[in-house]
Amino acid sequence: MLSQKTSLAEDVILRIDRVGSFRLLLNDTITIGGPRHVDRPGHIAVFSQLSAEHAELRRSQHGYSIHPVNGAVKRTAVTPALENTRSANGDTEHGQLLIHEAALTNNCRVGLNSDVSLQVRCSSPLCQSAVLEIEPVNRLVRRVEGIVLMDSMLILGPGRRAHIQCPHWEHSAVLTAQGGEFRLRSALSLTQQVPAETFDIAVPFNQYLSIHDCGLYLEPVGKNTPDH
Repeated sequence: MLSQKTSLAEDVILRIDRVGSFRLLLNDTITIGGPRHVDRPGHIAVFSQLSAEHAELRRSQHGYSIHPVNGAVKRTAVTPALENTRSANGDTEHGQLLIHEAALTNNCRVGLNSDVSLQVRCSSPLCQSAVLEIEPVNRLVRRVEGIVLMDSMLILGPGRRAHIQCPHWEHSAVLTAQGGEFRLRSALSLTQQVPAETFDIAVPFNQYLSIHDCGLYLEPVGKNTPDH
């Protein structure tokens, strides 16, 4: 029997057949840095000349923000999406360094150095979950197709508001995390030949889950590996 306490559900890899692998980060504070601490939950390691803990991404009831920790963070374009921020000399011109925590609104892009930038994209008004886009994506030490900063739920499916795009699905599904347990809820039909089936089922760790032609696998990251 797998233990599914809350501490085990803070950082997982979600693998979806015919779609790819995605990292789901549930902590309200995420660190990002160079190619160290690869298996540490809540940390994103990147192949680049960044300090081990270069910056922090923070989620609050007001949204997302970025905080320089041991490295430089700068905006990559003049945009109103970066609110209440100033450069080291108080200026707000293109490319100036940020020395204080800066609000990140939807689709705002910031640079960690000349090689790596990131963007937070909130695709659905239903929750605070957001897609974290690292550019270039091939710099991620832990290779995945995407990263989701997951609040309590995220949307999977073919729609443009889905956090994870599943183009071969006919309907969207909602993955929730509560009390250490993940659940999948949907009226899901993967082909026009298969009627939609409404369900609400648990998604266990380290077990392949098959629904019609859909396959899911949920794997804890690093120290989050549950005891058998």
